[in-house]
Amino acid sequence: MMRTRLAALVAVACAVQAVGCAGIGARTVTAVGNIAGASDAPQIDSVLDLGDLERLPEDGTQVATTGGDGLFAVGEAMLIEGDDFGKQPTVLVDNRPATVIARTGAGGIVTRVPPQVASGRVEVVVSNARGRSAAPLSVTRHVLALQPNEGRVHVLTIEPGGHVDIANILPMPGAIDLVFSPDGQMAYVLQRRADEKSGANLVAVAMGAAGGPRVVNQLSLDLPDPRFLVASRDGRAVFAVGARRGVGIDVVVPRSPAAFEPFALRLAPASSVPIAVALSPDGSRLAALLAKDNQLAVYDVSDASNPSAPFVVEVAPVDRSAAAVDVGFAPDGSQVWIVLGDRPGADAGARSDTAVVAVDIAQSDDDLELRPRPAATVDGARAPVTLAVPRSRVGAGTSIRSAGRQATVLLSTVRSNVLATAAAPLSASAGAMLADSGAGSVLRCNLEGETVGLFETDGPVTGVAATPDGRIAVATTTRVIRTGDAYRLEFGVYVGDMNGSSVRYTRLADVAPAAIMLARAPVLVAP
Repeated sequence: MMRTRLAALVAVACAVQAVGCAGIGARTVTAVGNIAGASDAPQIDSVLDLGDLERLPEDGTQVATTGGDGLFAVGEAMLIEGDDFGKQPTVLVDNRPATVIARTGAGGIVTRVPPQVASGRVEVVVSNARGRSAAPLSVTRHVLALQPNEGRVHVLTIEPGGHVDIANILPMPGAIDLVFSPDGQMAYVLQRRADEKSGANLVAVAMGAAGGPRVVNQLSLDLPDPRFLVASRDGRAVFAVGARRGVGIDVVVPRSPAAFEPFALRLAPASSVPIAVALSPDGSRLAALLAKDNQLAVYDVSDASNPSAPFVVEVAPVDRSAAAVDVGFAPDGSQVWIVLGDRPGADAGARSDTAVVAVDIAQSDDDLELRPRPAATVDGARAPVTLAVPRSRVGAGTSIRSAGRQATVLLSTVRSNVLATAAAPLSASAGAMLADSGAGSVLRCNLEGETVGLFETDGPVTGVAATPDGRIAVATTTRVIRTGDAYRLEFGVYVGDMNGSSVRYTRLADVAPAAIMLARAPVLVAP
């Protein structure tokens, strides 16, 4: 039955009167038992951006509506107000379920923009047994780009078509690596402490804070020579890894991370150190790639306070020039994917093909069995630099495809003769060779080596990521710019679609001349 506006106002007044008897304000958090049942289909009147909730709302507290900036980013809190939501409404944003965090005296719903929603204009829907109501919502998605050597984290927003806006810069001296929390409300940055060599900091950044993302907490870690930070997609685990040890971090309370006792990596020989790490989507297994003998070490970290000894396997013959370069987990966690190829220092006369290797993981009682499959040469690829595994399948098509062809890996590559040059501070001769040279490229491939070139770059790409829907690739680069007879370095991001049909570049900052162009520059897209 169609309701008139007068009837709606009467219903709201009745609901407010009902809770008013208990002295509950319209925006005061209350128990579900105090909410009036639905007498008709719901009606959404407004959706308010709450920004960063410093703590979960408690009964009797007032919902502050001044913390938002009017933009709805993934992970940010919002208040949905209206009429006849009832006691147990369902909330969807872009057809993704949103968790009800709290209810207010007038029946309002406190929730968050859930992960995996599309950027741009979407619908928020509230439904109950009597019907549904929809309202438009404009969603933005954050991108974080870590600028190596300079101690900066660039905060960007990305639009559906791949347009990037620069939102903020967070000074972060000693920043090494970063991850998002699975719901997007927080980011964590691994930072080498400047005052001592024996440890690191985990810096918590609230992405929805008023005025832009800001640091809200810092945890000291007993982690000498910190190198990597990885997170599971389900939010159960974050691990920081150094040259000799690792440490699990509890992020159940996102703003207040807590560290478990550090654990030794127990690698042999003692000189072995990880050159890349990855964490399985469920957070139960940690993979470390070792330059020594092209080995993969996998740990059972389902108990973060007591990880297993490493299970180790050789993933490529050590008598060949191909070297293990980077590692990632398959989206279902059943395999580890590794890219092999030239590394800086490789003999110019013994160049090797770039290849991908899948390593099956099988559980046997308390042991893990690691079984590498034959390597597949990546068609036309140059020397690999970094690897990323998109959450979503890309370009699967409708035909029957093997598992290897369904898999999607993003790779960044450079010309082999650039490797040694880009691994050292820039010289005049190196500038002449690298300027306007198309030194790098980003491509996607499957586990059978079939490739789609996405875009060429003017410098080495040392960080690459994909949007959650698998439609757009984002890549960080340090490139050489010619200025008359001189050269300078510039840090920026390339954004291109997964079909290779479009790409755009955004400059972010100048780079000190002594910077290393091949230094890792992790980039992340909010979930």
